[in-house]
Amino acid sequence: KPSILIQSVLGCIPINDFSLNQESVRVLQVASRVSKCLLEFMSLMPSFQCYVNSLLLMKCLNCKLWENTKFVARQFKNVGPVLCNLLANAGIVTLQKVIST
Repeated sequence: KPSILIQSVLGCIPINDFSLNQESVRVLQVASRVSKCLLEFMSLMPSFQCYVNSLLLMKCLNCKLWENTKFVARQFKNVGPVLCNLLANAGIVTLQKVIST
């Protein structure tokens, strides 16, 4: 269940049930803390690739988006799912395109 909630939030899939939505907020808070711990642990390991992957996971959890999403405008304040979908459908899928428009 926590994995599905994390996937739906990071994938910009709306959660219509209020209790699941509240639970997803709590799950993401815990996942963010765990990913920070993982990053600190991986910094002690010799594998650089594991460190990079854990850093990427931590960044995704903090932004609440996957790194390769087309909904980059969701990172901005006051940009909701409707406006984000309109921008993505218009082809504005990178931060550079958002800034230039």
